[in-house]
Amino acid sequence: MQIELPQRPALAIERTLLFESFAYRRGVPTDADFVFDARCLPNPHWDPRLRPFSGRDAAVREYLDAHETVGEYVAQVSAFLDLWLPRFESETRIGVFQKCAQRLNREFLMRRG
Repeated sequence: MQIELPQRPALAIERTLLFESFAYRRGVPTDADFVFDARCLPNPHWDPRLRPFSGRDAAVREYLDAHETVGEYVAQVSAFLDLWLPRFESETRIGVFQKCAQRLNREFLMRRG
């Protein structure tokens, strides 16, 4: 499944979006403007064939693309950010943090949206 996202509208000011992952055991980062939890998504880490790879590898991308829930998650997070980012008129840096079970999902998802 290939995910097609709508073209984002141009922002009035230039912004930097910082996408990072975090561990709840260390607490939610204090500079997080948005926090999304992706632990509910399929985790390629538990497939022994995919464990040596990262979210940058085609095999992991194909695994995640095959799950409809991943496409739904990416589309909904993207739609949310498209709606709310323009309302942060005075902010030039916005932190978007994502909780993932493994770095495999994180690297994949951050490159999708």
